[in-house]
Amino acid sequence: MAREDAIGGAAPLLVLRADPDERDTLLPTGHPFFAPRACRGRIGIRLGHDTDWGEIGELVIESYRLLAPKKLTALLDEQGGGIWPTQRALSSQTPTSRWRSAVAGRQVRARE
Repeated sequence: MAREDAIGGAAPLLVLRADPDERDTLLPTGHPFFAPRACRGRIGIRLGHDTDWGEIGELVIESYRLLAPKKLTALLDEQGGGIWPTQRALSSQTPTSRWRSAVAGRQVRARE
């Protein structure tokens, strides 16, 4: 999702499910977190050059845990709590290079 920012550029946004306690903790901190208008039980995050991608990764995994069947969340626990080896290897890259690496990884797995 994207919204127009103050200078007319695109402001990318990410909306995720959130645990009520975590949502109540993050929303009062303000930027980059916000409450989406039409989405109860979710949290919005404005992505930018100052985005903490480690925190985003944790929020995405926790959002998945709220929605996924217990059988699939158990697989995350077997993988070390949801931090997959590819995620560790990508942590030092910029967001754009991470995206390119992830896309390349999917293409390689699809060919196998």
